[in-house]
Amino acid sequence: MEHVLFEAVQLWNPKRNFSSDDIRQFINPEEPATDGLLYFVEELEHSSLPKWLNTYKEWLQWQQPGFVPPAVPEGTPAEEQPCEPCVDGECIVKISSDALSAYIMVLPAIGHGVPVSPAKVAEALTSAGVCSGIDSEACVSCCLECFTAFTVARGRSPVHGTDGKITELFSREASYTVRVDENDTVDYRDLGWLKTVKAGDVICDVLQATEGVPGETVTGKPIPAKDGVMPAVPAGQNVKYSLDQTKLIAQCEGRLVFANNVFSVETTLVIHGNVDGNVGNITMPGNVVIKGSVLSGFMVYAKGTINISGVVENAYISAQGDIQISTGVKSDGSAVIESAKNISCKFIENATVRAKGNITAEYIVNSNISALSDINITRGKGTLVGGTVRVGRKISARTIGNSANRTITISMGMDPDVLQQLQQNQKELQNLENKLSATNKNITFLEEQTSLESQYKKLLQQLKFQRTIDTMHINKLQKTIAKLEESFNPEACEIEVDTFYPPATIHIGSSSYHSTKIWQHHRVVFRDKDISFVPF
Repeated sequence: MEHVLFEAVQLWNPKRNFSSDDIRQFINPEEPATDGLLYFVEELEHSSLPKWLNTYKEWLQWQQPGFVPPAVPEGTPAEEQPCEPCVDGECIVKISSDALSAYIMVLPAIGHGVPVSPAKVAEALTSAGVCSGIDSEACVSCCLECFTAFTVARGRSPVHGTDGKITELFSREASYTVRVDENDTVDYRDLGWLKTVKAGDVICDVLQATEGVPGETVTGKPIPAKDGVMPAVPAGQNVKYSLDQTKLIAQCEGRLVFANNVFSVETTLVIHGNVDGNVGNITMPGNVVIKGSVLSGFMVYAKGTINISGVVENAYISAQGDIQISTGVKSDGSAVIESAKNISCKFIENATVRAKGNITAEYIVNSNISALSDINITRGKGTLVGGTVRVGRKISARTIGNSANRTITISMGMDPDVLQQLQQNQKELQNLENKLSATNKNITFLEEQTSLESQYKKLLQQLKFQRTIDTMHINKLQKTIAKLEESFNPEACEIEVDTFYPPATIHIGSSSYHSTKIWQHHRVVFRDKDISFVPF
């Protein structure tokens, strides 16, 4: 087959010299000559190359001085009469036997035919079923380097998981271990007695089996990967047995304990007194129940819920679930309470409280309060005095402010996290639009030139390809921004209060209202793009 390709290239470019008959000369020099590429080049004899060569030879005859086309009988229709060959450029695409590579070679146009463009390459890849791992640079380069084989797409091989190994790890007895950080600083509030594990964590020298990472062919077909095998282990509650009944892995997150000759994972930690120097800080992947109070300087974190019977002083309390404080929060301004769901307590004084859901209390004084849904202060005193309040939707209270003229600032509307995401997307959109504008100017400049050297032709093709990609990203960002903006509905914001004392500042979206008078039995709403007090 080699003579066909050598002959075709020699005729098309008489100045091309070959140092040998090695077909590696027809492979992109910037990539290794793999067996797949070599086989692809060898296989060209069975594709369009012989036909192209015959057509090109015919075209060369037409270019000879004094060439006379073959005579045809008089009356032969025009479409059947001999004419100078004119053939568009052609893309030859082949997918490797393992479907992890796709190769391409471009045959040049003949006569007045249209050369292959990156758009035509994309069509050829689509027709061949290639849709994954496409090399955009190769798509452009192959158009400029005819008779050169490129790897135009690469799939991903699967990565198989590794089997688990079992060894002993945790001791059976709980022990207090004061931890020292990298700066040799000792934190006496971190006592290290609470052993916690995650789902799948090693309990007794068990090396967890890993999951396989699936691969994907250039045609987008997933290639399954084998997961590692985890030996079965003996255990108590929320654990898994091995064959020799001595080793464990955790099935869920929680506290690891040893009792009744088995390891178990408990999902709820119960503290029967205060969280103080005898208990230390708590980090629990499940729920926490505290029968006493949380004293100043200590931290309690739970991935589940937190239930506190006593008082929270200057402490840090954080939970992914609900937080319930039966008594309240009494701080000098340094307490922080935050939940990914709801917070309920009797009172809040001089604290920062943040909830992704609702906040419910009997009274709140001089605090920084943030709830992405509602704030309800209608039980007991039902008073909200001073501080800063951020709420996503509604505030219900008996009294806001008091006769001592304590200032309060209330902001309502969009989730701060959503607002930050919106601003980031808007900035990225602006940057992309500026980049697209510069790309269009460069394309226009190059297209206006009467002649271009090969490197500028390649640059022009790359700029057009990048313009397509950037345009797709811009359209996607515009849809994302529109969806985020739809998530904010200022008319859903509302304050319902029996008595509203000044001074107070209310923000809903971009609108603000400064209250300087006492309002009785009113609702604060957003209507006609403004903040209004409506009686009820």
